[in-house]
Amino acid sequence: FPSHDSARDYRFAEVLYFDSIHGHILNHLRTAISQPDSHCDNKSDCFMNLELSGRTALVTGASAGIGRAIAKLLAQEGVKLAISGRRLPELESLAAEIQDLGGLMPSIVVQEFMADDAAQRIAEQSLAALGSVTILVNNAGGSRPFTLDSSESQWEEAMTLNFTRHR
Repeated sequence: FPSHDSARDYRFAEVLYFDSIHGHILNHLRTAISQPDSHCDNKSDCFMNLELSGRTALVTGASAGIGRAIAKLLAQEGVKLAISGRRLPELESLAAEIQDLGGLMPSIVVQEFMADDAAQRIAEQSLAALGSVTILVNNAGGSRPFTLDSSESQWEEAMTLNFTRHR
């Protein structure tokens, strides 16, 4: 991929680096999600050094599931976090877990993602807390049971939540 654009080459190399470790991350995420309260006997067995220490990250949809697991793993890597979701008690619980694991206290951004200004508000609050965001995990979204006879408003809500609100 030789090129004369060193910034582009760096971004490309960074993407390749993250792609090459993505299998390891998925294995850790599967364990974190399937066994959320398990702890490794040897801390080095459950910690992988992705050389992310000192970076900043915004994780949306962090109050549960995959978003919660990603936030915990990034915190273990030494990443300073802004965590976002619509349920404050779950975000506070996550922040406490992160601190109990030795991570930095994350900034909490409570936001209903369906609000028209959600992306802007999350970005503003995260940037105010972190200064910059070097890692973005757009995890907000969800699925609801539908049939082909579902209303137009149900389809529009699903499309907005999962596809257009992130822009």
